[in-house]
Amino acid sequence: MKWDSPQCITAVGSLCLGFLLIFLDFFMNEEGHIHDSSLWVLGQSFLYAGAIFGVKGYVDGKFVKFKNEVKN
Repeated sequence: MKWDSPQCITAVGSLCLGFLLIFLDFFMNEEGHIHDSSLWVLGQSFLYAGAIFGVKGYVDGKFVKFKNEVKN
């Protein structure tokens, strides 16, 4: 996957923004608590990035396996 592809940019961007949200939520709250909705957003960004990078890795692995079988 090229790093300038829209999928990669949005996946990395969502991770960065998720971590920024958690960071701001922790330090801007006087009690130091992180709200459940902020954790939910971070979890969704992990899910999205994992789906983007995981599916790409799985498909690439299958193509390499298929090419090796065709060569032999």
